[in-house]
Amino acid sequence: MGDFYRNAHELRDFWEMDGAKKIESNSRLVNVTRRLMNDGYLNQLDMKAPQIVVKIVSHALGARQMEKMINYLGREGSLGFETESRDSVKDKSEVKELVSEWRKDFLSKDAYGKSRGVKDVTHMVLSVGGPADLDRASQATRSFLVENFGAGGYKYVFVAHTDTRHLHFHVAVHNQSLFGNRLYFDKADLFTLRSEYARHLSALGIERVATFRKDRVEILEKMQAGKEGIKENSSWYQNKLNESDKKVIKKDIQKFMKKYRKDLKEMRQFITDYNKVSSPNDRQRMSSSLKKINELLKASKSKTLGF
Repeated sequence: MGDFYRNAHELRDFWEMDGAKKIESNSRLVNVTRRLMNDGYLNQLDMKAPQIVVKIVSHALGARQMEKMINYLGREGSLGFETESRDSVKDKSEVKELVSEWRKDFLSKDAYGKSRGVKDVTHMVLSVGGPADLDRASQATRSFLVENFGAGGYKYVFVAHTDTRHLHFHVAVHNQSLFGNRLYFDKADLFTLRSEYARHLSALGIERVATFRKDRVEILEKMQAGKEGIKENSSWYQNKLNESDKKVIKKDIQKFMKKYRKDLKEMRQFITDYNKVSSPNDRQRMSSSLKKINELLKASKSKTLGF
């Protein structure tokens, strides 16, 4: 494979070396598990540039599925693909020639039955994350694919789609390289691919970043505000319950509880979202807070409304 494969393995080997403490903080290689030690990655967290997206969309098994995939992505011949050797593929006859060439290295029918999840072609989307100059974006995409797939012996074709608000490229990659390797992605690979694609775009003046949502400053601030909101609401609610010396009519209590049920529902949703990105300790503390609020709500309902 190309850079993303070599980078991941080089970093893994580096961290397994005796006495290895850290990598250069200004390295352009961003390892997923050590990203917060990389100055380049930390700088991206404060940037307002759009996020790019690298996504595995689908796979094709066999020549028939590949031909159907390519024709669909090319809008039945209305859009032209570019290959790893910069040849053009557009009409259906050229697509058939491409499929005929690629299928020579497809797995046999016997292999399909023996191995679960075996595919011949991988369909990826590279989203630029907003409007951008098509020529420069195409140049960045081309160099990105050459470094990360072409250098590893993988054949591919790509095509630009400009009919949405976000310029994006569809890529079909042959899963069997010229060197006999099979294409495989894990989460670390996809993170590295995002980082590399953002780097290629930014180098040509299309400023883009690739960070995890849970690391971004605005998300962390929102989480903190949510936690403070829970604490504040819990204290306010407890004070309401402690106002035993004040006569509160049933209508006011019903109005109060209706409002608070709405607030509680929003807090539950916040905690559900927060659980996806927070640490186990944070999740435990917030779940405990929610449980206490629920108990207070039930106690107030029984005490003031009689049911």
